[in-house]
Amino acid sequence: MNTSAEESFSNVRTVKAFSNELQESDKFAKANDTTYDWGKAKSIWYGFFSCFVQVLLYGSMVGVIAMATWLYSEGKLNIGLISTFMFYMIMLLMNFGMLAAVVGNAFNMLGASDKIVLLMRYEPEINTTGGIRLEDDKTTGHLEIRNVFFNYPSKPDVEVLKGVSFTVDNNNKRVIALCGQSGCGKSSIVAMVERFYDPLEGQVLFNGQDIRKLEPYWYHQQIGIVQQEPVLFSGTIRENIIYGWDCKGLTEDQVVQRLDEATKMSNAYDFIHDLDSFPKGYDTVVGERGIKLSGGQKQRVAIARALIRKPKLLLLDEATSALDAESEHLVQQALDKLIKSGSQTVIVVAHRLSTIRDADEILVMHKGVIKERGTHNQLVAMNGVYKKLVSRQLVEGGFNTQEDDMSP
Repeated sequence: MNTSAEESFSNVRTVKAFSNELQESDKFAKANDTTYDWGKAKSIWYGFFSCFVQVLLYGSMVGVIAMATWLYSEGKLNIGLISTFMFYMIMLLMNFGMLAAVVGNAFNMLGASDKIVLLMRYEPEINTTGGIRLEDDKTTGHLEIRNVFFNYPSKPDVEVLKGVSFTVDNNNKRVIALCGQSGCGKSSIVAMVERFYDPLEGQVLFNGQDIRKLEPYWYHQQIGIVQQEPVLFSGTIRENIIYGWDCKGLTEDQVVQRLDEATKMSNAYDFIHDLDSFPKGYDTVVGERGIKLSGGQKQRVAIARALIRKPKLLLLDEATSALDAESEHLVQQALDKLIKSGSQTVIVVAHRLSTIRDADEILVMHKGVIKERGTHNQLVAMNGVYKKLVSRQLVEGGFNTQEDDMSP
């Protein structure tokens, strides 16, 4: 019942947009009726048990009083013994009367303890502690995906990746772009690089080391990620940007300086410092899941959160999908400058031509395999899958394919 209500209220705009108020009300009513039926059954059984206990309690008391009266009349008991016995009997019966509540609580505890014990005994397949650390001054963003096979545990029969291999390094392949139709495995590669999952076969190597041997905390400190759906917490803009960044030992001026650098690179600086809309600047509370920010603003805050850490490897999973054309252009310029600085290697997952065309290598994914690979011009010359994707995008966008050197 609570889940039904929570879904309806949290998605109230979608509910109203699709005129689905009555259906949601009916769904809640059914859940409420189910809850009522279970509560009613529980109350009936509780009532029977309580009735049994009360009848036993007071019936026993009446019986004891009748027996004590007869024994007193026969001279076999005195008032002192009767009073003592009655006192102990009342104590015993009062505690026995509480047994109904104890039994109910015991069964509730047994039901809850099953899940608790299951969680306590669960052993995660991916350890969150232990492992080795590499020397920070010698660590680069070198990443190698070597013959990786993968499928999700919820769909063991569906192979998502089938022998994928590629390398990202600080030399001639600093920026790798992944493109292709939805469901072809692009985001799954990002998930494995972040080690949300381990491959069934093959390896993910970071600076020549299998990431399964690296300390997870240290490894994640070397990576910045911007996901397609930006996730913000209900704190301030400042708290969301510095989230996960170790700024201990820095002065307030140094922290603000890094904040300004990151927000300028992500094109978030101007709207954060707009006193009309954000009078508190970095101390503006974004609300639950960033509800007080627009989609583009949330995305830019998420990009700033990734950049402020100055990671060795930057993962952009459709990072500019929520930005308008001007913001995307400015963010892309900032990311280009960041890439050219040589401090990061980048894996870009995107559909837009403007985001991927300048990558050092573009990998065209299709049903879990790399169908084509090369630079933008090389792939266009192949006249294959990539050419069709780009041509369709240019035509839909109203661009002149001749000017873009995209004519057949």
